[in-house]
Amino acid sequence: MEVKAHPLAKADKGSGIAMVCTFGDLTDVTWWRELQLPTRAIVGRDGRIIGEAPEWVTTAEGREAFAAIAGKTVFSAKETVVELLTAAELLDGEPKKIMHPVNFFEKGDKPLEVVTSRQWYIRNGGRDAERRERLIARGHEIDFHPAFMRSRYENWISGLNGDWLVSRQRFFGVPVPVWYPLDADGNPDFAAPIVPSDAQLPVDPAADAAPGMRKPSAMCRAASPATPMCWTPGQPRR
Repeated sequence: MEVKAHPLAKADKGSGIAMVCTFGDLTDVTWWRELQLPTRAIVGRDGRIIGEAPEWVTTAEGREAFAAIAGKTVFSAKETVVELLTAAELLDGEPKKIMHPVNFFEKGDKPLEVVTSRQWYIRNGGRDAERRERLIARGHEIDFHPAFMRSRYENWISGLNGDWLVSRQRFFGVPVPVWYPLDADGNPDFAAPIVPSDAQLPVDPAADAAPGMRKPSAMCRAASPATPMCWTPGQPRR
């Protein structure tokens, strides 16, 4: 177990040490990003605990415990974890309900669960001090008009805390002409990207069909698991 320092940890609260549980809330996301922690995701896109035990669960007891929560919703998995801890006599007293702020999605009554997904980034120095210095040095080779824009540029580069995400699943996201076939469970197969040829570029994913596929403005429907469906990272899944 590693102990890392971060200004968001409150030294005057409890022991002053916080457990980073990726991703319990947005503070955890900040810690994960700024401390460059490894990603250990167990919640799938369907909001349920993934079916197979992750590779970091190495003991037989751990894998047996994980099997007890696999496939369950987050709420049901939480109840099962409490039962497992109680049976192992690892709780200090009886479990108690607590109240704490959580985020809800706009038109629902369930808390948000932060899940991971494959995205495309352009490295801009937000996670690389050496790259930031090169970008600032590059700026000194440019004549800025008006001159104060040089300071604005350098302040912007110095304030970056993450790389530039270009494949956000938003209606007005940057369209990227890449598609992935979906497996039988509806998950993108990132090992088999579908890309257009140079002669087919430029491609507008909102209007043009993927190579050999129908238009991806809405997710293609598959007649069977053997028929690939398509999804483009620059457009929302529907």
